[in-house]
Amino acid sequence: MYKYKLTKEIIGTKVIWHYRDFKIKNIFPNHTYPKWVVKLDGSEVYSNGNGTRKEMMNWIDNYYMKAWG
Repeated sequence: MYKYKLTKEIIGTKVIWHYRDFKIKNIFPNHTYPKWVVKLDGSEVYSNGNGTRKEMMNWIDNYYMKAWG
């Protein structure tokens, strides 16, 4: 498996991670527990309430493995 570069974008107080063609965000809905969200072209494709950025990256890698074998 290839290693892809994870890049960081800071917009105000928000941090958005770019990995492959996806954006990974850590949002705080209603100022409670954090929620990791994976977006593709502005649409949410996956989320995990208690996950980590690394788990989101693994999900993206598995997504590509399933899509292209």
